[in-house]
Amino acid sequence: MSWSFVLVYVHVVGAILLVGYCLFWAVMTIATRRELAAPDALRLLQTARAAAWPLPGKPLELTSIGWLLLIFAAATGLLCLPAGFSIDQLVSGQKFGTLLSTKLILLALLVACFPRLGIARTPLALSSLGLALAVIVTSALLVR
Repeated sequence: MSWSFVLVYVHVVGAILLVGYCLFWAVMTIATRRELAAPDALRLLQTARAAAWPLPGKPLELTSIGWLLLIFAAATGLLCLPAGFSIDQLVSGQKFGTLLSTKLILLALLVACFPRLGIARTPLALSSLGLALAVIVTSALLVR
């Protein structure tokens, strides 16, 4: 088993966790908005947003875990970048450059959505999930 294989595997696991985090907020937002009045739904979402992950010692808020997942997936993606390509493809590949630019734009939009998860309306929660999935799709297309 090579180092690049392990890196890609870890990146895929991080991406799955990131999509799961966005899916959690989409489901929570839709369910609370559907079942509760607007002030109650907002209060419940803010409570979930501030919930601490039960780690021994110093608990992390749920939003901090989301940011850590995003940073982890991005960092392992950067480490994986040279693993599947020759230097010629990285420098001169037009299709690669377009896909990488698209992925970076989608990632920037996802980062812009992250601070509002848990306090915004349903369309933002759904768009964050869609953006996370779109980043995964462009990642998969990059290695082809």
